[in-house]
Amino acid sequence: MSTVVLVGDVWLRAPRPGAAQFAEPVVINLEAPVTRRTVGYPGKINLRSDALYVSDAMGAPPIAAQLANNHCLDFYAEAFDDTSRAL
Repeated sequence: MSTVVLVGDVWLRAPRPGAAQFAEPVVINLEAPVTRRTVGYPGKINLRSDALYVSDAMGAPPIAAQLANNHCLDFYAEAFDDTSRAL
């Protein structure tokens, strides 16, 4: 029997190497776009992460990332494209 770990709401605003080491494959809800863009929606809490933060914290890149959440477009469609390329 295979095991897959499901992790909710991953948002890393700073490096956290080795924060969550898993022996099994990991699927995450990537709560923040992976981008270096700085202009987000005005009047809203805008989250973002760096691609290195995500893979460093997980120990290895996740096998899948779910992006359907309330922050995926915080830095507009261009940041969503950055996220897709990073993943």
